[in-house]
Amino acid sequence: MYAYVLEVLEIVKEEGIHDQQSVEVDILINAMKSFEFVLTLQLMIDILGITNELS
Repeated sequence: MYAYVLEVLEIVKEEGIHDQQSVEVDILINAMKSFEFVLTLQLMIDILGITNELS
């Protein structure tokens, strides 16, 4: 799903109507590709998987 979100954001960036929209999407893409975001996302997946097994 992560890859699909990035793909859609790339499309919005390329086909954005306004320059400001393209800049905002570019900032979001860079944030999503950052190490901290990916690490947090992976930790959330691991923790939610453990809590799912416990319930």
